[in-house]
Order: sequence, then structure tokens, then C-alpha cells
Amino acid sequence: MDICHRVKVIRSSKNEEERLNPENGICLSPLYDRANDQGYISINENYEKLLSSVKNNGKITNKEYQELNDIAERTASRDLADLVSKTILINSGVKGAGAFYILSNLITP
Repeated sequence: MDICHRVKVIRSSKNEEERLNPENGICLSPLYDRANDQGYISINENYEKLLSSVKNNGKITNKEYQELNDIAERTASRDLADLVSKTILINSGVKGAGAFYILSNLITP
């Protein structure tokens, strides 16, 4: 059974060398790869930036996501909840200022 089916390259870097680096991506499980190919899920530019940040830093907060994409708190909360519902991210379970999100084990950095 394949654990990593395909690598989705994160294109959000403005640095061409970093953007073309094959390690600058995430490994999709076969389930997510098929779902992506069939249009059930997609990774938009904001999500790409988020996933790149989580890959590099190990976690992300709502505030960090807001600043990364210059979006409102409500939009960030909705996006993060969407990724949690799709089991791409896991909520730390902490409420308020200490809350953060990490990649689920279905997405391999």
C-alpha cells in the first residue's frame, strides 16, 4: 500500500529557487490524491501558503494565518475549520490565545 501517492508542490514562494525545490511540497495520501484529481477537494493559494507554513514551522495559529494571507479573522476561522473538517489539519484542542493547528497524519510533510 502506498503511503505517499504524489507530491503537491507549494507554489506560494516568491523565490524561484525555493519554489522549484522538490522538497517544497506536501505528500498526498492516495485518498487525497484521488479526491483532488476528481475535484472533491482543491488547494487554493491561501491553503498553499498555510500548508507551506505548517510544513516549515510545524504548526500555525489563526492569527499567523490571518497575517500570512492578509485576511479577516472570520475568514481565517472558516478556512481553518474547513481544513479540520477535511482532516487535513488537526486542531490542538486549546481554545483562545494558545490554539494552533498541525498537519494530520493523512498529509505527510
